[in-house]
Amino acid sequence: MLTRKKEEISIITRVLSGHNCLRNHIFYAGLTYTKNCTYCVPEEKWNEDNYPTETAHHILCDCPAFSKERNNLYAAHVITEKQVFSKSTKTNLHNIAKFF
Repeated sequence: MLTRKKEEISIITRVLSGHNCLRNHIFYAGLTYTKNCTYCVPEEKWNEDNYPTETAHHILCDCPAFSKERNNLYAAHVITEKQVFSKSTKTNLHNIAKFF
Protein backbone atom coordinates (compact mmCIF):
# COMPACT_ATOMS: atom_id res chain seq x y z
CA MET A 1 0.00 0.00 0.00
CA LEU A 2 2.83 2.38 0.81
CA THR A 3 4.31 1.90 -2.66
CA ARG A 4 1.05 2.94 -4.31
CA LYS A 5 0.97 6.09 -2.24
CA LYS A 6 4.57 6.89 -3.21
CA GLU A 7 3.71 6.40 -6.87
CA GLU A 8 0.67 8.66 -6.56
CA ILE A 9 2.70 11.35 -4.81
CA SER A 10 5.34 11.16 -7.53
CA ILE A 11 2.74 11.47 -10.29
CA ILE A 12 0.94 14.36 -8.58
CA THR A 13 4.23 16.19 -8.02
CA ARG A 14 5.20 15.87 -11.69
CA VAL A 15 1.76 16.91 -12.91
CA LEU A 16 1.39 19.94 -10.63
CA SER A 17 5.00 21.17 -10.97
CA GLY A 18 5.15 20.74 -14.73
CA HIS A 19 8.42 18.82 -14.42
CA ASN A 20 7.38 15.74 -16.37
CA CYS A 21 7.96 13.98 -19.67
CA LEU A 22 5.35 15.98 -21.58
CA ARG A 23 6.43 18.05 -24.58
CA ASN A 24 6.08 21.45 -22.92
CA HIS A 25 8.68 20.59 -20.27
CA ILE A 26 11.11 18.76 -22.53
CA PHE A 27 10.92 21.62 -25.07
CA TYR A 28 12.18 24.09 -22.46
CA ALA A 29 14.84 21.57 -21.44
CA GLY A 30 16.05 21.66 -25.06
CA LEU A 31 15.27 18.00 -25.74
CA THR A 32 12.65 18.46 -28.49
CA TYR A 33 11.88 21.02 -31.17
CA THR A 34 8.17 21.51 -30.44
CA LYS A 35 5.71 21.99 -27.58
CA ASN A 36 2.75 20.76 -29.64
CA CYS A 37 0.73 17.83 -28.36
CA THR A 38 1.94 14.57 -29.88
CA TYR A 39 -1.39 12.93 -29.08
CA CYS A 40 -3.78 15.21 -30.96
CA VAL A 41 -1.61 17.10 -33.46
CA PRO A 42 -0.58 15.26 -36.65
CA GLU A 43 3.20 14.78 -36.85
CA GLU A 44 3.49 16.87 -40.04
CA LYS A 45 2.05 19.86 -38.10
CA TRP A 46 4.27 19.58 -34.99
CA ASN A 47 6.40 22.57 -35.96
CA GLU A 48 3.41 24.92 -36.36
CA ASP A 49 2.44 27.28 -33.55
CA ASN A 50 -1.36 27.24 -33.70
CA TYR A 51 -1.88 23.85 -32.04
CA PRO A 52 -2.35 22.87 -28.37
CA THR A 53 0.73 22.68 -26.17
CA GLU A 54 1.30 19.28 -24.56
CA THR A 55 0.88 20.14 -20.89
CA ALA A 56 -0.67 18.22 -18.02
CA HIS A 57 -3.63 20.63 -18.10
CA HIS A 58 -4.24 19.97 -21.81
CA ILE A 59 -3.96 16.18 -21.40
CA LEU A 60 -6.21 16.11 -18.32
CA CYS A 61 -8.85 18.61 -19.44
CA ASP A 62 -9.28 18.72 -23.20
CA CYS A 63 -6.94 16.60 -25.35
CA PRO A 64 -9.27 14.70 -27.73
CA ALA A 65 -7.02 11.63 -27.57
CA PHE A 66 -7.95 11.13 -23.90
CA SER A 67 -11.68 11.89 -24.03
CA LYS A 68 -12.61 8.25 -23.33
CA GLU A 69 -10.41 8.15 -20.19
CA ARG A 70 -11.86 11.49 -19.02
CA ASN A 71 -15.37 10.22 -19.60
CA ASN A 72 -14.67 7.07 -17.58
CA LEU A 73 -13.23 9.01 -14.64
CA TYR A 74 -15.14 12.33 -14.71
CA ALA A 75 -18.25 11.47 -16.80
CA ALA A 76 -17.38 14.13 -19.40
CA HIS A 77 -15.30 14.18 -22.58
CA VAL A 78 -13.94 17.67 -21.87
CA ILE A 79 -13.57 19.04 -18.35
CA THR A 80 -12.50 22.19 -16.55
CA GLU A 81 -10.14 22.61 -13.62
CA LYS A 82 -13.22 23.31 -11.49
CA GLN A 83 -14.58 19.85 -12.34
CA VAL A 84 -11.22 18.22 -11.57
CA PHE A 85 -11.16 19.77 -8.11
CA SER A 86 -14.88 19.49 -7.31
CA LYS A 87 -14.49 16.60 -4.83
CA SER A 88 -12.44 16.11 -1.68
CA THR A 89 -8.71 16.75 -1.95
CA LYS A 90 -7.87 13.08 -1.43
CA THR A 91 -10.28 12.02 -4.18
CA ASN A 92 -9.03 14.75 -6.54
CA LEU A 93 -5.41 13.73 -6.16
CA HIS A 94 -6.21 10.04 -6.49
CA ASN A 95 -8.21 10.69 -9.69
CA ILE A 96 -5.42 12.78 -11.22
CA ALA A 97 -2.86 10.09 -10.42
CA LYS A 98 -5.18 7.42 -11.81
CA PHE A 99 -5.69 9.43 -15.01
CA PHE A 100 -1.96 9.85 -15.61
